[in-house]
Amino acid sequence: MQSQTDSVMFPTLVKDALRKISHTPAGKNLLTGITQLAGHKKFGYTVCIMRADMTYDPGCATGWRGTNVAIRGDENAATHGGHSVTAIKYNANMIQCPDGARPS
Repeated sequence: MQSQTDSVMFPTLVKDALRKISHTPAGKNLLTGITQLAGHKKFGYTVCIMRADMTYDPGCATGWRGTNVAIRGDENAATHGGHSVTAIKYNANMIQCPDGARPS
């Protein structure tokens, strides 16, 4: 099990996840689109990936609870063909399910 409890490992876990995404056609298109929007960055980034708020829970399969969520800086622009910076809260902890790995 990969754990993000040690914040030093979080950047490596994010890079590993992005590498996996980039090896699929849809993922490659998504990451290419984000890269092409670099000129629209507002706060020094177009997409910022941060650790999700984590709560220790010994009853959870991974021992941690956290939420994956994307927050757009400008929801109206993003939903009407415009551009918006986005902050992503990402939980890198994974649990194995019958249909594949899922965030805890």
